[in-house]
Amino acid sequence: INNNPGEWRFYHYLGFIYWQSKDFKKAAESYKKGSEIAGSPSWMRKMAAKMTERGGERDTARAIYQQLFEQAEDSQTKANAKIRLLQLDSLDERDAINTVLNRIKSEKGSCPAALRSVLPGLQNMRLPNGKEFRINKDRRLVDPSNVLYLLDKQSCKAVLDPEKSRIPLK
Repeated sequence: INNNPGEWRFYHYLGFIYWQSKDFKKAAESYKKGSEIAGSPSWMRKMAAKMTERGGERDTARAIYQQLFEQAEDSQTKANAKIRLLQLDSLDERDAINTVLNRIKSEKGSCPAALRSVLPGLQNMRLPNGKEFRINKDRRLVDPSNVLYLLDKQSCKAVLDPEKSRIPLK
């Protein structure tokens, strides 16, 4: 890279190595630097966002995906950025729902029978960017793709419906 700073491929290779070693922060930095080189493919920015997300920095990943969405020149990039934004929203929602589930489990000694039990506890919770929880007409929590969240009673966690949700599981 030092001898060929204009070669985006080297940043891709470096990012891939960091990704494989699970150093998502360095992987994100490598992909981001590579994406800034003239002629680099748009997926380099997508990889920077994905690595940032995997590293737990949702606000940064959200900003990158939002920029990708707004500046997309093709419908596939725009659709991918949109689904990743929905995924980030779902992660935030599930964190909040699971916090309330843990509280209920601690107080009552067992996991509630249904996710509806968390609704009162969510009233005072705030999601990033002023977003609100999605509740359907039956007063049930739905994910950002409007599919019901499921309650995994074994882990006592809200989970995505793997068969119906449009939100990526990973």
